[in-house]
Formats: sequence, C-alpha cells, structure tokens
Amino acid sequence: MSDQADQLRQLVQEKVQSRPNQGPGLPLVVLSGGTTGVGTTTLTIQLARELAMLGKRSVLVDANLAKPSLAQRMNVSVDSSLADVLNGHRTAAEVLQPVGESIRLIAGRLTPQSPPDMSHAALDRAYTEIRHLQSHADVALVEVGSGMNPWVQHWWQAAEQVFLVSTTEKKSLMDSYTAVKIAARSVAHEKVCLVINRCEDRGLGKRVAERFSSTCQKFLELHVNTTVSAPPFEEQQHAGRLPEYSSTRDVDFRHAVRLLATEVISRSLIISGRVPARHAQKTVAHTLATAHQAAALQERQMEAKAVSKNPRVT
Repeated sequence: MSDQADQLRQLVQEKVQSRPNQGPGLPLVVLSGGTTGVGTTTLTIQLARELAMLGKRSVLVDANLAKPSLAQRMNVSVDSSLADVLNGHRTAAEVLQPVGESIRLIAGRLTPQSPPDMSHAALDRAYTEIRHLQSHADVALVEVGSGMNPWVQHWWQAAEQVFLVSTTEKKSLMDSYTAVKIAARSVAHEKVCLVINRCEDRGLGKRVAERFSSTCQKFLELHVNTTVSAPPFEEQQHAGRLPEYSSTRDVDFRHAVRLLATEVISRSLIISGRVPARHAQKTVAHTLATAHQAAALQERQMEAKAVSKNPRVT
C-alpha cells in the first residue's frame, strides 16, 4: 500500500510539472462509457448522492458533448453551461447551479450554432477553473460521454481517476478495450478503473472485469483496476428534486455505488497526502462503515415513509 501511494503521489507531481492544469486543487474524477447506453449518467448522479451521504460535496460537470443530459435528469434548468466557460464568457464559479445541499452542477448544452472552444488553451482554462472550486466542493465528477476521441482523451489525461463504465455485453467490452487502447500511451497505470454495470450476477461481473484487466496488462502493458459490479437500477423522477432510490430493492445497486464513493474518497486522500499510506486502509474501512450507517438510516426513513402512506387499518 505504501509503495502504491508513493507511486500515485509521484505521478501527480510529474503531471503537475508537465501540465499546469494538474496542479493542486479539486480532484477530478472522470466517468466515461465504453459505449453508449451503459448507464454512465445514472452512475454519475448516484455517486454524487452517495458522496453527499458521506458528508462530501461534489461538483458535477456535464462534458458529454454528444448528449448532455445531467441537467434534465436532475431537474435543473440550464441558464449557462460548460460551453460558456470554454469560450471564456463566464467562469466555472459563475455557471455553478445548486442541486440539493451538497451537489453543484456545471451543465452541458448542445450549441450547434455556436460550438464551444475545444483548443488546448480553452481546456486548460476549464480544468484550472474547476480545480479552483475547493470552496464549493470536495471533488469534481466529470461525465464525458462514451467512446474515445481527442475530447474524451484530454479529460482522461487531466483526471486523477477514471471510471470506465461497461456492461458484460461483447460490444460494450470491445468498445471499452478500444478506448483504453487508444488512450494507453497517455494514461498512467492505476488511473483507470473498470466498472461493470447492469450485471445481475456479481460473480460474472467480477470474472469479466478480471479478464478485461488481464487483457489490458498483457497486450497494452497498462494496469486497469477492477472496482465493483453494479446491478440494473431504475431511478424515480420527482419534479424539482434529485432522482431517488425507488425502494429498498435497490440495496445492491446502492451498495455498489457506495463502494465507488469510498474509492473516490480514499484515493483522493492518498494522492493529496492528507492521509498517510499506512492509515489508508483504516480510512477506507471507517468511510465504508459511515456509508453503511447512512444507508441504513435512509432505508429506515423509506420504510417509515411507506408505512405513513399505507397505514394499517385496525
């Protein structure tokens, strides 16, 4: 654990020297779909919810140029967007929109008549401004869409952590492997974590993820971490509110996302040096215990709410 933590901190120092946008500030966590339709947006939203339950504030950044949907899914009207930041019209702080008590959103918006500036200078300015939002959040979750192209690759390079989302379907895994292959030379070891989504069989998800990681190591000489396997999940929409867990049947999905949240927190603490490597495992265990307590409280509240809606007739 100590060697891994030292390597992570060395990686960040090297990146800071080579690219100024990776300086100190808000950690960037990218969520990227290997292909479309694998549930990346849902995972992004629910990861922010779990982080909030753990007392962590997050900024969600909708960097999906093809199909920005975070604002719609979170019932937020779009007055300004990431495009305004890229074009230099507004700062990242100026386009922040509140979504609940611990979540802020930098929305995306399709602007075919006025496409955003995607130059290196514009991207570096956006990265820097997002990293300077420490007074608003503890972490930035950036949803970049799917596949691999120069836009997505830039975000992968800038991030401290990348969650690559796939399903067990052959096409999804092949597209995910292609994305890693294209980015392999510019992405550091230990940065990419494969998340198998929409998989009912946890054992199958684990085996698929391990084979994927082994293939990347063998043919690309890149270590891809394996994290969790998440079951299918259908969220409930309520006007003016965040999408909610529908019932206690979503416990398995919530547990999987909770593990992602602890991974985000622990890795950020190790890289920043705020937690010594020898204490990292204890920190993860404490964070996970806190998450379980928060989830148990939420489940009791949901049960009480269900009972109040359907009182027994005596």
